[in-house]
Amino acid sequence: MVLVKLRQMPPKRTEAIRLDTRDPGLWRDFGQGRHEAELFEAPCERVVMLRPAPCALRLAPGHAGSRLTLANQDGVLLYRETGHLG
Repeated sequence: MVLVKLRQMPPKRTEAIRLDTRDPGLWRDFGQGRHEAELFEAPCERVVMLRPAPCALRLAPGHAGSRLTLANQDGVLLYRETGHLG
């Protein structure tokens, strides 16, 4: 999977960021099959990839949800961006 974030970072952040989401070292284990990989963090924004335990995923009615959700036989991957709306 390739995610591209083009020039949507604070002006002082100019370095290229390349992460391999297949690298087990990128993922933090929160127990009970839940994992999180931090993709980007700044004072105004945090972007993570979430891998919840395989189960039924339900969002509350009217919930904006994640911008990107990918599912396969092992479960789902969620892309979550927070803090960017002020």
